[in-house]
Amino acid sequence: MELSNIYLAIILTGALAVIFLIFYVFFLKIKEKTFLNRSMNLVLFSVALPQRIEKDKQVSLEEFLKTSQQFYSSLAGIKESDSLKKIFFGNPAIVFEIAVHRVGEQIHFYFACPRNIASMVEKEVLGFWPKAQIQQTSDYNIFNPTGFSVAASACLKKSLALPLKTFQDFGTDPLSSITSVLTKLAKEDEGAAIQILIRPTRKPVEKIGRKMIDSIYKSIKKPPDSAKPSDLLKKEKEPQLPTEISPNQQKTINAISEKISQPLFDVNLRVLASAPTKEKAEQILLGLKSAFDQFSHPLFNQIVFRKNFLAKSLKKNFYLFSFRIFNNSESMVLSAAELAGIFHFP
Repeated sequence: MELSNIYLAIILTGALAVIFLIFYVFFLKIKEKTFLNRSMNLVLFSVALPQRIEKDKQVSLEEFLKTSQQFYSSLAGIKESDSLKKIFFGNPAIVFEIAVHRVGEQIHFYFACPRNIASMVEKEVLGFWPKAQIQQTSDYNIFNPTGFSVAASACLKKSLALPLKTFQDFGTDPLSSITSVLTKLAKEDEGAAIQILIRPTRKPVEKIGRKMIDSIYKSIKKPPDSAKPSDLLKKEKEPQLPTEISPNQQKTINAISEKISQPLFDVNLRVLASAPTKEKAEQILLGLKSAFDQFSHPLFNQIVFRKNFLAKSLKKNFYLFSFRIFNNSESMVLSAAELAGIFHFP
């Protein structure tokens, strides 16, 4: 009788495992279809701004990038209205891109967003850049059909609560280092793009950040008000903890506090390059990746790129780029201030 109960338990466990597997595969299919439907519903806009050459109205770099930070903060309220979709599929993403087409040398700036919020996002852009020339456009092509194409996706090296350098840390516009790589592309048969997808995060970043701050404070040993000689002899044998916060620890506390106090976004960052030869495509990609080294902070965090060596992974990255699909496995969390330095309209 006991043996039959064991067999029954094994059969039931196996059946539940099969049902769960079927449900999981079905959920992944639905999820993929939902993301694809979202991408098919995106509207693409090109953005151009006149050169800031009027000396009497010249705006400082910090003021200009502060505007970008405020722009990103304004996007933090754009969330999925359907509660179930929000739980299972997350918030919809807004996409920002810098690209040089396969034919032509001009550097183009784009944003793409769901059709139902396109008017609102366009108004937000114009609210912060009133002179922007925004035009709905068809998709573009960076790929050389007879050449080679490569791609890489970014992630944070350390905890998502630790910040990168923000625009306040730069004396010159960090975007210029990125666009300078694009200015070197040939007029024909070479193309490249930087794609950034953002959406308001649901990750408990503030909680993670506060835990990190608490752990720093806990590592500080409070000096006792009074101690017996015998206690002092015992403590000589114990490892001595610092009795006050070091300058670097204080900087870390301040940096984490600053980041988690801002609007935070899940971010996908992709760089792609295409050229007649593999060596040239790799060279362009390396230049783009190197341009993001400037955002690395020696004390806190840095951007690292995962190159897609396998053909299957590379194909998937091209697919995600082309359809502007958010990939959870490539997600990093950045603040509005961090994003302002990485991408803004010129």
